[in-house]
Amino acid sequence: MAGDPWGQSEGRIAIAVVGGYDDVFSQSAGYVAVFLSLSGTVVAEEAVTVQSLVKQGFTIGGTLASAIGPSLFLQNKDQVYICFVVETPTAPTLTTRYCKPVQ
Repeated sequence: MAGDPWGQSEGRIAIAVVGGYDDVFSQSAGYVAVFLSLSGTVVAEEAVTVQSLVKQGFTIGGTLASAIGPSLFLQNKDQVYICFVVETPTAPTLTTRYCKPVQ
C-alpha cells in the first residue's frame, strides 16, 4: 500500500514497541505483535464430527447414554474419541454436538 509508513499490506496490523524491554508491558506488547503477525496465516481446521472421524478410518467401538444425550466411542488404532450427538424428532439424521479425544 503506497504511503504506508510500516510497509504493511492491507489487512495487516502493525504494532511498534517503543522503549526498552525491561518492563512487563513492553514484553507483553512484543508478544502481542508476534501473535498478531502469525495469526493471519492460521488456517481454520475442520470441526471434529462423527462423520469426519469415520472418513479418517475411525470405527464405532461403543455407545453410552448420558445426561447430555447419546454418545459414541470411535477408535482408530490407539486413538479414541468420544462424540456426543443430538437427536430431534424432525431431523433426518443425528447431529454431532462435539467430539473430544480420550486420553
